Amino acid sequence: WEIYETHKPVPIDQKLVAKFDIAEDSPSSVCLNALALWRPSVEAGSVAPAQTPAIGLDKPVDVAPQPAPVSPIVQPPLDIQGDWHRMTDISDTANRRPAEMLFPDNTRIQLGNWVKLASETARWLSQNGHLTQMKSPIKASERSSRYILNTEPVHSDGKAFTQPHEANGFWVEGNTGAKVHLSNTVTVIERAGQDPSKFRVRFA
Repeated sequence: WEIYETHKPVPIDQKLVAKFDIAEDSPSSVCLNALALWRPSVEAGSVAPAQTPAIGLDKPVDVAPQPAPVSPIVQPPLDIQGDWHRMTDISDTANRRPAEMLFPDNTRIQLGNWVKLASETARWLSQNGHLTQMKSPIKASERSSRYILNTEPVHSDGKAFTQPHEANGFWVEGNTGAKVHLSNTVTVIERAGQDPSKFRVRFA
């Protein structure tokens, strides 16, 4: 494995962050160097080569009493107009039509109905690598025989989705009400390992 900071404005030989051989290197060395792939470090922009392991050395090593501070992840300011609501703050869906959605990376998409909110959220999660086939199918509850989302438009009891909507290789069941669509979408976001409060909706 070789890990590079590809966006660093230096020659390619200076972009190398860490390298290791899983078959040949010691387990401790591999684990420490693999930390360069740790997602929080990448997102924080603090990717760095691992330090020499302190375990198994013949001589003592000075260890810092506290880990070095990690720069916080700074989200770009939202340059948006209008009345935006965090998905987790929406309680009343009666007679409300979602007009637009704002995703955590600040991309926006026009909606128009609750079904599209559910399917476009699944599409964004899939396109950004958060929603994978291993995380599907998804049910609203363990007792339910109906899927919220699946890789094919079929429920666990073998019945086809009543109103299937395709979303980048996944299928969303559209046959439900606004409140359930909202709850189901939050469930899918959480199953994909994301924070639903980072998803915002603007109503028509």
